[in-house]
Amino acid sequence: FIKKMNREHKTTVILTTHDMQDIEAIAERVILIGKGQILLDGSLQDLRTAAGGQEAQDSLNLDHVMAALYKKLDIM
Repeated sequence: FIKKMNREHKTTVILTTHDMQDIEAIAERVILIGKGQILLDGSLQDLRTAAGGQEAQDSLNLDHVMAALYKKLDIM
């Protein structure tokens, strides 16, 4: 529904979620916020690259990518 509305109305949709499946299914751009600051702004591929390079891009699901990013960026 969200993707359909975005496509039909050519409008930006801002969705806040911790559900990685929603992010993978809907998002083209992700802004990762932690400790009140923007930590990363980019595509899902950008997130995977930031989490651990090519290996993360090829093999990890988004939950693992986010866990690696949290550890790397010291958010948790």
